[in-house]
Amino acid sequence: MPISRRATLIFSFAALVATAVHAQDAQLHVLFGVDASDEAGMQEHSLGAPIAPSMSAALANRVQVKQTTNLGDAMRATGTEENDILIVPPHVTAAALTHGYQLLARNVRSARFVLVARSEVGRVEEMPGKRLYLTQADSARTYLAKGMLREVNIALGDFQKVTYARTSGAGFLALEANLSDVTVAEESEAKRWIETHPGVGKIIKTTRELPAGVAIVVKRSVGTSERRALLAWVNSPAGNNAGLGKLQEGSPQDNVQYGYIAALAGTAPAVAVNAPSAPKVLAVDSRKNSVMLDVSLRPAGTGSREPVRAVRSLESAV
Repeated sequence: MPISRRATLIFSFAALVATAVHAQDAQLHVLFGVDASDEAGMQEHSLGAPIAPSMSAALANRVQVKQTTNLGDAMRATGTEENDILIVPPHVTAAALTHGYQLLARNVRSARFVLVARSEVGRVEEMPGKRLYLTQADSARTYLAKGMLREVNIALGDFQKVTYARTSGAGFLALEANLSDVTVAEESEAKRWIETHPGVGKIIKTTRELPAGVAIVVKRSVGTSERRALLAWVNSPAGNNAGLGKLQEGSPQDNVQYGYIAALAGTAPAVAVNAPSAPKVLAVDSRKNSVMLDVSLRPAGTGSREPVRAVRSLESAV
């Protein structure tokens, strides 16, 4: 074969390899974190189709989806930003927002989370020395339970015994059998259990109404066209059938709520708001029931004036 022709073939092959590598690098990496302790979410997931095919079609086959039930690893990944898109439970969403991800959509479900105690535990202050039953260690409910305890200066080490299980249902069984004194659940679940087990237990602490189910957050580098395609997918029959439950576009109000979750969960409270005109959450103090917002309305690039700060009650964020 002539040298010139051989050189041409080698060049063409090298170009093909380079193109393939570039196409692989251009893929959007998606992490889907499943909270096995979220019974409603697990039911939604079990009824849905796999995410990858329909999302890949919506984004022109540029999606690589990894699914995990290891939410500790998902939490770690919020800091490394190794994924372009995260589809994750509320506490991981809150952590992702503190690391610069931006909220795109969230499950329409909202819930209050509660600590439920046996009737002989009269007040929150009586929990030290008791037995605590939590859902799995990296679940949203356990993160929120630890946050509620932190609000009243109680640590896990203050309990006589801490047990982890998969669901809140197991916690209720433990209360009923007097194997545990305190557990965590969604308020609606707790009220149903209390109604069917009169005199056994009661709610002793409650969060505000918070986003429940998964949310979709994206890195700042994800382009406008990909975001539009994702939102179109969220609102399409394929997206509704993806096992994520019914989703809605995220709002600045949702960012405030995730800021509250971040404060409870002990993650950094600064939250990125995915809207130019939205107030930026600078800090959340769940004990003082307030959130500090950057409410300055200056257009981008008009100077380095310090932001105007305002403290807003979390009561108005619900």
